[in-house]
Amino acid sequence: MLGEEVTAQGASRFVDSSVERMQVKVSGMVGDRHVLACNGRRGPMRPTGRKAEFVAGIRFKAWNPPSGLHPTIPAHSSLLFEIVDT
Repeated sequence: MLGEEVTAQGASRFVDSSVERMQVKVSGMVGDRHVLACNGRRGPMRPTGRKAEFVAGIRFKAWNPPSGLHPTIPAHSSLLFEIVDT
């Protein structure tokens, strides 16, 4: 993700490396019955085409830089993944 800041010489662009993405693959899950939760929020599980196998991409803020695109969002200090039987 790119961001801009105003400097004495004009605009400065930087890369906001505080947001990261983790991929999760779950095997043996029944799609209608089980839910993947990350920090209490439902994960966007998608079937892979193999029986009982699903994947998800989880985006999270890993750390708080001095300057970033999302200054009001705190870092997600730890990610807790749970399989919930609905």
